[in-house]
Amino acid sequence: MTSWKAATVLAAGVAVAACATLAPKPLPPTIELERLRVTQFLPGDARIRFVLNVHNPNAYDLVVGALDATVVVEGERFATGALASPTTLAATGDSRVEIEVRSDLAAMAAALDRISRTKRARYEVTGSVLVQGGINLRFARMGELLIGELMGTRQ
Repeated sequence: MTSWKAATVLAAGVAVAACATLAPKPLPPTIELERLRVTQFLPGDARIRFVLNVHNPNAYDLVVGALDATVVVEGERFATGALASPTTLAATGDSRVEIEVRSDLAAMAAALDRISRTKRARYEVTGSVLVQGGINLRFARMGELLIGELMGTRQ
C-alpha cells in the first residue's frame, strides 16, 4: 500500500509541475511608428532606421528573439526589415525598438510623391514577433503622421 501512495504522490507532483510550465499564450504587442531616419541612400538600395514604440500588454516581460516587419506608406509597399538583435519588452510597458529596413528607390519615390501632396503619411506596419518559448505573435498597426512627426520633428 505504501508504494501505491508513493506512486500517487509522484504522479500528482509530475502533473502539477507539468501544469505549472504551461503558460497562457502572450497577447501580441502593439506597434506604433514613432519616426524614421534614412541611414543609406544608394541607387537600388535605401536603408532606413525605423523607431517603433512597442507596447507589451502582458503582465510579464516578453523576450523578443526576432521581429520582422513590412511597412506600407500611402498604399505603397515601402520597406521590409528585421530587429538587429534580441530585446526585452517590459511588462505592461512601452519600449522603444529600432529596426533597419530596406527599400528600393522606386517604392520610396512613389510613397514620397503621395506624401508631398498631402503633407501626411498614412502607414501600416505588419509583421511578427518571435518571443520566448518559440511563440510567434502577429501584429498590425495602421496610423497617420504629419511629415514633421514622421521625420522626428514637431511642427
